[in-house]
Amino acid sequence: MAKTMQKEEFKQQFLTFLQSINLDQEVREIDDTTNLLEAGYIDSLNMVEMIIYLEEMTGEEIAIENYQLRNFYTIEGIYHIFIANKVTVGGISDGYHDERF
Repeated sequence: MAKTMQKEEFKQQFLTFLQSINLDQEVREIDDTTNLLEAGYIDSLNMVEMIIYLEEMTGEEIAIENYQLRNFYTIEGIYHIFIANKVTVGGISDGYHDERF
């Protein structure tokens, strides 16, 4: 049976992804609440790469028009909106959407 990815596992995988798109910048200083856009880790050019990465991770399409930009600001927000309540194998989702992040 598939299981939901734990936050620390997601964070480590996501930090590896961030490092791959920010080769000239160290990403170890990022915590769960670091604003990734303000800190320069995500910009308009690699936002698409991040969404594709999250789609591959969850196994489902992310219709960005259904989300606010702030949903992508932090690892905490990304985890809770796109990962926490989704099964990571098979892409099954309960449609969870939290406006807090």
